[in-house]
Amino acid sequence: MMCGKFEELWIPYLDDRLSAEQRGQVEAHLALCAECARRREEYGALFRTMEGWEAPPPSPWFDVRLRQRIAAEQPSRRLPAWLRIFSPAFPLAVSVMLLVAALLVWTGTRGPEPIQVADSDTIRVEELMHIVDELDMLDDFDMLAELNTADEEAGQAATQSR
Repeated sequence: MMCGKFEELWIPYLDDRLSAEQRGQVEAHLALCAECARRREEYGALFRTMEGWEAPPPSPWFDVRLRQRIAAEQPSRRLPAWLRIFSPAFPLAVSVMLLVAALLVWTGTRGPEPIQVADSDTIRVEELMHIVDELDMLDDFDMLAELNTADEEAGQAATQSR
């Protein structure tokens, strides 16, 4: 097994891409480490073998088979037919919906028109509805009565303890 001291430098060393200083360091290490020297010989043999190797040319039917395979896989990646009909119009539809939403938000920020009361005070309908809702809630809220009795009992207990 290799010691790994110069592992990241093996390929540049075998390709003669190291600086003179780095090359000297690697060769000095190779003189001392038998495992790394053996590994250099193995890499060298592999590189010599790969330099002489030529990839076989593709068969004449390679392009035809590749295109058939691509064509067979394409329908699974494409949109369903009912979505392909609408796909060009989809960005336009989204844009129109966003424009309508923006217009609704922009025109809705002004609030309801004020109502003129007899004494020329202006009161908004939403303010009136808010007051009515609070009154209805307080009428139905029995806990206020219990709260008042609890406060009274606490006050009586405090006066008795003095």
